[in-house]
Amino acid sequence: MNKRTQLLEVIAALPEELVDQALNYVQMLQNPIQITPRVCGRQARIRNTRIPVWTLVAYRQQGAPDEELLANYPGCGRFKCSLALLRTKS
Repeated sequence: MNKRTQLLEVIAALPEELVDQALNYVQMLQNPIQITPRVCGRQARIRNTRIPVWTLVAYRQQGAPDEELLANYPGCGRFKCSLALLRTKS
């Protein structure tokens, strides 16, 4: 059984109220950056937040440690920030 099949089986076994959360998480893993009209001036942002990606990039370029970034944007979370910054490098 491959990993995709295993994941689908796990999601199917979840209680109905958790299915949307699981699907949102999988979607965030696939693309942590989101662009939406009328949100953040249509700038790229961390999925499901109002944190522009350019803000994270600017913090990183100025040499700010991750702890400072997370203290200023606790809604971002270390995992989302890392994913977004990795996507901007590629």
